[in-house]
Amino acid sequence: MCRTANTDRLDDEREVSSEIAYRYGAYLEEREGNSNEAIAAYNDCLSRKGDHIEAQLSLARLYQAKGSNDQCLTILNKILK
Repeated sequence: MCRTANTDRLDDEREVSSEIAYRYGAYLEEREGNSNEAIAAYNDCLSRKGDHIEAQLSLARLYQAKGSNDQCLTILNKILK
């Protein structure tokens, strides 16, 4: 039972930390205009929760804006799968 509780707690903490990283990335992108740091924050979010749709879409949008169409397409294909 203790092991299950710890696993649930870790999953909850991963969820919260991924959301914090996503929101930080959104702040950097929208308020600071710092796309490089926003990309790093979105990647941090995805390292904690790989299926975070909003982070994936934001990352794809930033890559497209930077002209990195291959990276953008990779992310969008992952979302579609």
